[in-house]
Amino acid sequence: MPQDRARLFDRLMMRGSLALTSRELQVSYNALRFWRRGIRPIPGECLNRLASAAGVDLASLRFERVPFLWRGNPVSQPRFQELARRQVELMRAPSARKKALSSVYASHGEEHFKHLALRTAEGLPMTRREVCIEKQNQRLPSGVRAESHRTLCGKNYDFAYFQGESLVATEEVLGWRRKRDQFFFDVAYILARRHVDCPTLLTSWYEQRSNRRTERFPLDLVLWLLEQEGLLPILLDVPEFRQAREDLITRRPVDRLPLRRFCEEKLSSRNLRKGAEAELKTPQSTSERKVHDLFKSAGLRPAGKKAFKTNYGTYLVADDYLPELGTAVFVSTSRVEDLVGASFALKRLCPLPIKAIGIILNPSKARWHVASGVIVGLDALLTPKTIEQWLCSSNTKLWLGR
Repeated sequence: MPQDRARLFDRLMMRGSLALTSRELQVSYNALRFWRRGIRPIPGECLNRLASAAGVDLASLRFERVPFLWRGNPVSQPRFQELARRQVELMRAPSARKKALSSVYASHGEEHFKHLALRTAEGLPMTRREVCIEKQNQRLPSGVRAESHRTLCGKNYDFAYFQGESLVATEEVLGWRRKRDQFFFDVAYILARRHVDCPTLLTSWYEQRSNRRTERFPLDLVLWLLEQEGLLPILLDVPEFRQAREDLITRRPVDRLPLRRFCEEKLSSRNLRKGAEAELKTPQSTSERKVHDLFKSAGLRPAGKKAFKTNYGTYLVADDYLPELGTAVFVSTSRVEDLVGASFALKRLCPLPIKAIGIILNPSKARWHVASGVIVGLDALLTPKTIEQWLCSSNTKLWLGR
């Protein structure tokens, strides 16, 4: 019974920590954690040792007996692990994967995995930020209905708002990111998969405390979103944005002028140029220097870091710049998302057309699939081994005028 399990482990904790009990009884620490939480059954021999160590009469403990599991037998466990390893290797083989996928598609259709992911998203619990939005929704008029994790047009939205049976708006809650490139990637990802005819709210917070610092949402991204039809950025800790959110959901006219004025006033109070100059003076990192040397060895003349001024008075600093190609270079060890976000910001916020390429130094750890289908402007996504091949391509030669 849960009460008896709790009593047993309470007595054990009075002797010391679980780590101490694990060392004394020579029992796995993780096993003790699982037994304490009731996730896994306790073998009879281990139960005797635990009761003896806790000073509890074994007869007074009421535990339900469960059937013996073959794979839990110490004698057969190595054999079970070997069979499991072989099964994993078999399923990783391309021929086996192709056959397995063909079988799934034949039984459930080619949209099986897509629908499975959507059903999984619908059943997920709300995040801490979504809970804050849910509390805000409790103040909406009685005629407005909010539904969380609703699937519409093959896309799962954090919130969907209805008046009667009519869809009024959808809402995506942006998680907190320390790097501005990640914010831009999140927006690019959402825009690439937005297929509804109603307005979409992109909600976050203006300020966030992080490691004794105050991090701020990029206001140039907010200004760009305010210019896009069907999109409304929301900073929930700013009263003007909260009012605009309520106006949109209740189908009242939304005045975007106070929102724009808030962003422009905040930006004008900062010395944005000084920040960009400080970043330009910072030496290139080891990974950035490596890419710089690769372009040099290929016969180009990379100019190092370069700042680009946006339409909103802010600055974007590229990791490197190739004057011959008029191309900004962004470098990351393995995060494709950062490269996609940086190129999205450069293409959307800067007035002049600029080419952008991304370099991934450790392609084996990169999540290449995150960039699939995202509408950005990366003219090339390369690795150190493909730079020379890219320079020899016809498109690159056309850039160089060769």
